[in-house]
Amino acid sequence: MDGIEKIALKAVKKSSLPVAREAIRQLSQAKPKKVIGFWNNRDKGIRPELWLDLYTALKESESSELQKLGTEFVQSHPTGIHSLSLHGGNPVAGELVFNNQGACLQCHKVNGEGGLQGPELSLVGDRLNNEKLLESLLYPSAEITPGYGLSSIALTSGSTLAGRLAAEEGDEVLLITPDGKNHQLSRSEIQSISPPVSAMPPMGLTLPPEELRDLIAYLGSRTKAKKPGNKKSSEHGKK
Repeated sequence: MDGIEKIALKAVKKSSLPVAREAIRQLSQAKPKKVIGFWNNRDKGIRPELWLDLYTALKESESSELQKLGTEFVQSHPTGIHSLSLHGGNPVAGELVFNNQGACLQCHKVNGEGGLQGPELSLVGDRLNNEKLLESLLYPSAEITPGYGLSSIALTSGSTLAGRLAAEEGDEVLLITPDGKNHQLSRSEIQSISPPVSAMPPMGLTLPPEELRDLIAYLGSRTKAKKPGNKKSSEHGKK
């Protein structure tokens, strides 16, 4: 066991992420106190890419001591689990999440494919770092990109329209309703306009932390420098 422990400890520090993650899992079963040490000192030498895996080891361990550490972390850091998803994701797996579990293409366009209710995400990695990507996934309405989000317009006629405020120029307002229809309205027709809110559900509530981590990695990889070739997004990450 001592030889296996030495190999596992080395793997956590120096091996590839898949190998290091398996080493953490093995150590949580055979040497739980080593995992406790890693967790308590994770900001002093343990790669951030492995922090979520350390937490998972605590949560899934049969050791009551490890389980207690995981519970205490959640209680003292309500969004702490999500913050552990910032680093270490797999962009390829994240594309699967984007196209499938996350259903992101319903509202967002990537490489010319997808919906129009949300902003274009083909090069979102150039605009947002991982922290901002996480924030936008956890709190979609915290910061709405101009021209997006859902607003409700009360008309002087007594009717109401809901949709995306695509443009506001002078006395004219362009509203695009979810069915894709354009509504050109004059200010004289409008009684009030509600502030925009995001139609996107908080992804932290719908995705497990591991999938959230992969999704962040995928979105972060959407940059000019890493832009895929001519392969369509529909050909990526399909099951």
